[in-house]
Amino acid sequence: MDDPHYQDHSVADWDSTTHHSHQLQNTDQQLQKGEEKIGAKEDKAVFGIRLVVVLVLLLSTLAMALIVYFYTRNAEEQEFDQQFQDDSTKVFESIGSNIDLTLGAVDNFALGLVSYARLSNSTYPFVTLPDFAVRTAKLRAITKAMEIGTHPVVTAKNRLEWEEYSGKHAAEWIDESIRVQSQDPTYHGYPVANWTGLPVIHTLNGPMEYNTNTELHIPKWTTSPIVPQPWSQYNYDVYNDINLHGACNAVLEKRTVVIAKSLNLPDLNNPVEVAIAEATAAWTKAFIGDTEDPTEPLSGYYYPVLEGASDNVVLNHKQENVLGIVIVAVWWRDLIRDILPSGSDGVIVVFQNCEQTFTYRVDGPKTTFLGRGDLHEPKYDSYGQWSSFKDLHTFSEGSTRSYSGAPFDEDFCPYSVGVYPSSDMEDNHITNNPVIYSVVAISIFLFTSVVFLCYDKLVERRQRIVMQRALASGAIVSSLFPEKVKQQLYQEQEQEKQKQQNANNFTVQPERDMALNGDIKKTKPIADLFEETTIFFADLAGFTAWSSKRTPVEVFELLEALYGAFDEIARRRCVFKVETIGDCYVAVTGIPEPQKNHAVIMARFARDCMKEMKQLVRGELSDVLGEDTKDLEMRVGLHSGSATAGVLRGDKGRFQLFGDTVNTASRMESNGVKGRIHVSQSTADSLRARGKEHWLEERQDRIVAKGKGVMQTYFVNVTESSAKSIRSGAVSVQSNCSYRDEDEDEPVSEGFSV
Repeated sequence: MDDPHYQDHSVADWDSTTHHSHQLQNTDQQLQKGEEKIGAKEDKAVFGIRLVVVLVLLLSTLAMALIVYFYTRNAEEQEFDQQFQDDSTKVFESIGSNIDLTLGAVDNFALGLVSYARLSNSTYPFVTLPDFAVRTAKLRAITKAMEIGTHPVVTAKNRLEWEEYSGKHAAEWIDESIRVQSQDPTYHGYPVANWTGLPVIHTLNGPMEYNTNTELHIPKWTTSPIVPQPWSQYNYDVYNDINLHGACNAVLEKRTVVIAKSLNLPDLNNPVEVAIAEATAAWTKAFIGDTEDPTEPLSGYYYPVLEGASDNVVLNHKQENVLGIVIVAVWWRDLIRDILPSGSDGVIVVFQNCEQTFTYRVDGPKTTFLGRGDLHEPKYDSYGQWSSFKDLHTFSEGSTRSYSGAPFDEDFCPYSVGVYPSSDMEDNHITNNPVIYSVVAISIFLFTSVVFLCYDKLVERRQRIVMQRALASGAIVSSLFPEKVKQQLYQEQEQEKQKQQNANNFTVQPERDMALNGDIKKTKPIADLFEETTIFFADLAGFTAWSSKRTPVEVFELLEALYGAFDEIARRRCVFKVETIGDCYVAVTGIPEPQKNHAVIMARFARDCMKEMKQLVRGELSDVLGEDTKDLEMRVGLHSGSATAGVLRGDKGRFQLFGDTVNTASRMESNGVKGRIHVSQSTADSLRARGKEHWLEERQDRIVAKGKGVMQTYFVNVTESSAKSIRSGAVSVQSNCSYRDEDEDEPVSEGFSV
């Protein structure tokens, strides 16, 4: 103990040990600081990534909200535009159709007047149509007219004779009209017990003076209905009425149809027109009673009664004499009533003639008179659509007209009609839904962002725990085993994980099954029973003889082309290719995932394969491999039933099928007919169950299959698919190849790779 050498040596050792300890401690501190720097750098990087993700989510939220808003708003505006276009077209079509219907009915009535005059050996104007009241009651129902009247042309030369004739025959049609009118359920005017007129031609000022040189009269004659009003009396001269003279004169000069302006829409600054409008309202009140507004626009259709109407189908209207005029008084509202379905509300219709403009609103079948002038909302000026009356037929389907009578007068007070939408119509389509949907989209994205951030925090916490445990485990392993042993342990663990992962992958490709070729005894076999499947066997008829004359390269060139095409069809049709044995192609449906319409899918697959093969062997393959390649055909057999399927492990392990269904499908192919799809009774039953009985053709002769005996079989003739497209392209084996419950022409989702 007292030896100085021992003491010095001990102190030296202690100093050396202490120095070494300080070096280790400094090294640890340096490592710790380095790790802290690295950790701080990584934390900063992670924080930056988080910030970028949050900004991306925020921008995505705003972008999605804007997309949703503008998309829904645009959809509503397009719906509004389309609704207005449809409604305006219906308005134009209906006005044109109603006018054509009215003029066509009046044309037929005028023809009846001329025909009766000829058959009765009468001369105009001395004609009174029998059953006039009944005929015109039906005509009013068709044309929705308020009044219909005949007005013969009377000259100064035959005026006295006409007044004598009208005085003798007026009672006949008046009594008939009163009787029919009392029984007419469509008449809503004042009841009439008796009705008289003047036996002489007159105006509101009384009988007219005679003028044998230039005098022309167009007196009112037979009228329906008849009401106790001065303008409704027979022999009232419409030609010498200042309000009606212009329209009558246009008919006489041009032999055309004239629509007069409305008498109950006066210029309020003109006292004469106001008085006429009041008189017109009083006159119309007698026809409609208390059911309608007599101040609404009302116009007369002036239709010429032409002398040659009963001789020719097509008249030269400019050369025919005008024997009279049929005047039909029509409410404008009736042209646009009951033309739109309920829900088509707020359509504004504007009528315009040479002097007047008035506006209606159409709400489905209902019409409302808004008043004089163009009363549409100015903000919809750009939506306005206008058409002249002579062009209304262009809006009808086919742009043709059913009317073939006298033409419209294009110069005398021409009419046009315009259609506009309204705020109410727009409000029915433009809603607050875009804002609501945008708020919902923002809420969803915000919720998703919050969930993401919470998940990120949880993942970060879990990663810390995993890292701490991994570091602790690594430290323990490093302290217990040398480096070489540790690496070996890690490698064995990774191999076990890879083996387990491959075992869970059921529909693995043969070339990916090498991990299953190891110790088979340690894991259970991968196999299962599938109750509903359809198995496909196809063989190339004539292949043996053909291949005997070909080189191996040519044989494989043929098989690769055909099988490659079949593989592509299988991918599109969700059919699982099992294997190829020489020139035999085997496939199955219902495996590895159940398919309710497995038989239908397989029948279509067989149809497509046959069609593709014919195109290939008769096209490019025959050019390369010789003309006799065209003689090759395919023989197909199908059978439906249960089958066992699984991965048979070992060297070159692969997916295989087992069971009687496989054997029977093979028998269907071997006993089949080239160029035909031969199926068993089981497959036929499956096709019937899916509504495809029309595909089946019963085979006339029964086959004797090896190991099966006598069998009734069928041929399948698959009809062409209609319109649905198939999404092609291989997808991973984990994809779910699903089908609709209904038997559709094509699959809905993509298929697995085969």
